[in-house]
Order: sequence, then structure tokens, then C-alpha cells
Amino acid sequence: MTLRQNGSQALAWGAFEAGVCLVTGYPGSPSTAVVEAMAALQAQGVAGDGVQIDWASNEKSAFDTALGVSLAGQRALVCMKNVGLNVALDSLMVANLAGGPGGLVVLVGDDPGGWGSQNEEDSRPLAATAEVPLLEPVRVEDLAPAMGQAFLLSEQFQVPVVVRLTLSMFQATLENAPRPTPPLPPRPPAFDRQPERWNVLPIRVVALHRELQANLEKVRTGFEASPLNRLDQVGSRGKGIVAAGGTYQKLRESGLGIPGATEPAPDQSPLSVLALATLHPLPEERLLSFLRERDEILVVEETA
Repeated sequence: MTLRQNGSQALAWGAFEAGVCLVTGYPGSPSTAVVEAMAALQAQGVAGDGVQIDWASNEKSAFDTALGVSLAGQRALVCMKNVGLNVALDSLMVANLAGGPGGLVVLVGDDPGGWGSQNEEDSRPLAATAEVPLLEPVRVEDLAPAMGQAFLLSEQFQVPVVVRLTLSMFQATLENAPRPTPPLPPRPPAFDRQPERWNVLPIRVVALHRELQANLEKVRTGFEASPLNRLDQVGSRGKGIVAAGGTYQKLRESGLGIPGATEPAPDQSPLSVLALATLHPLPEERLLSFLRERDEILVVEETA
């Protein structure tokens, strides 16, 4: 059985399926829709039994609450818009070193065009500055699986993971979404008291920073083979497109003649496309391999 979903609903289901325990954040378009979708599913009795869903007074308070849940071994999702990440950055710049055993995912909604924002801030450089993994799913059908992958990645390396999307992906529609799998129940809390680990003090900063950087290289290795990235190959030479995140979804609808396009253009030669969802750390070998095999490259971005 299939159903119709928009991007926000797909993200909501992905978080429930992953066994999230806490959903919090501060209202701001476009990420507000995800919290509202999760609250609606919970109110309908469809999903979210035992999950705490609430708004915080600001993004930093939301992040700090989510970090506390992560330290207790449970999974937490904190939602904010692009400028909200500025408010939470102080906490993120410490949580990247200490982390927590429970998955902590930061869902950030960017707003190119400023449709509901005071600027067009690109949050990706902030994630890179904080040295945390950054995912940006390339297709609406990848949104729910990406949430599960983000929680797993966060727990594997005990680091917050940022999932960044733009307005168009929150509003994108998936006509034949698979019926969601039964959500995992939230875990019971289990705090592992490790003062030397969870307290970020000067004597430990350098060692923790080195550990973070070593883990990022392991993340990069895993990203080289991530199923969230896509390669639509046409031959071994010719023209190619590198698309970052949700720009691939727009390419599929553009009629540029790329493989799998929803609006094919028969009068144009097909183009090979590398769609990257794992944006930090960048899977350099996969990208370089694609570049070496092309005569011409067009990079498609949506930054403003």
C-alpha cells in the first residue's frame, strides 16, 4: 500500500521510525512544518507514543535539552531554521567534542530566496566550522531513510549530525510513498556516568579535538560508498553535472534530459549526474573519480 507525503511528513516518519524520544526546537519556516507533522501524527494516534514533542524558548535551549537526552542514551531531534543555528552554535561547538551515546540530529531549514526569513543564510559552512557531519538528501524519497542514517551516524561516532534542507524539499511531494514501517519505541534512559568524557575542560580539549578529526576521516570513508549519494551515469566521457543536495530533485523536474528525469527532454543529449547528499566531510574520491571522467562539468547549487 502507498500514500502521498510531502517532505516534512517524510522527515517526521523517518524520525519516528528511528525511535526518537524527544523532538524539540524553536518555530521558524521552513523547519516548523516537521514538528507540526510529528505532533499531528501523535495526536491522531498514528505514531509517537511515548515521544516528547515541545517547543523551546530559543534554539540554544532546544539544543541543550536534546543534548541532555542524548547523554541519557536516547535519541533526540532538534529543529530550527538557518538563522536559528547561529543561536545554537555556542552549544554545538562544545557538543561536537563531548557528544553523547544517544543519537542527536539537528534538522536545519535553509531558505534561499528569503521566502520566510530575514536573510538567505547558508548553514552548511557553520556545520563545517563545527566539524560535524552534514547530510542533505537529494530526493524526497530519501528523506525518511536519511533520518535513520543520521541517527545511526551520530551514535556510531558520538557526535551531533546536521541534516540540512531547503524550503523546496520540505514542500516537495512524494506521490507513491511506501507505507511507513512500525516506529521503534523510545529507549528507556540509561545515563553512563563518565565525568572525564562529558565534561569538556581545557586539559581534555586537544585530545577530544584530535579524536573528532580522526572520526571525521572515518565518516568520510563511509560517505564514499553512501547510498544517499547518486550517480546517474551516461557513458564514460562527455558532459556531467554535480548537484548538491536538493538541487538534484529540481534537476529531475527540469527537463534537462538527465537519467530518471520526470520531464524528459528528447531533443537534448542525456547528461551524467553525480548527486551528493554527504556534503561534510566531502567524499573526495567519489567526486574526483566523476570529474576525471568528464570533459565538461556544470556544478548546480542553490545558495541564494
